[in-house]
Amino acid sequence: MSQSIFPLILPDDCEVVSTYLTESLIDAGYTVVRSFDLQRARRAHIGYACPHHGETQCNCQMIALLVYLPNGVPHTLLAHGRDGITYIGWD
Repeated sequence: MSQSIFPLILPDDCEVVSTYLTESLIDAGYTVVRSFDLQRARRAHIGYACPHHGETQCNCQMIALLVYLPNGVPHTLLAHGRDGITYIGWD
């Protein structure tokens, strides 16, 4: 993503929002690939404290989706959530 601005804020869990977005985009005919998942990546690095919560276990999540247009060009949709709020950004 070329900037760190999240123009859309949703009052829901990041996993729920990203699943809904993925299903909706696929239903609309786009190809969607989940290319990053913070919670999965954190499993390999135990013992690190969350910068937001100061704990090793937290509810922070960041999910990067590659959304392919019909011409094959990918765009990034980024969902970042914590404490029941999800911030959505795209390039």
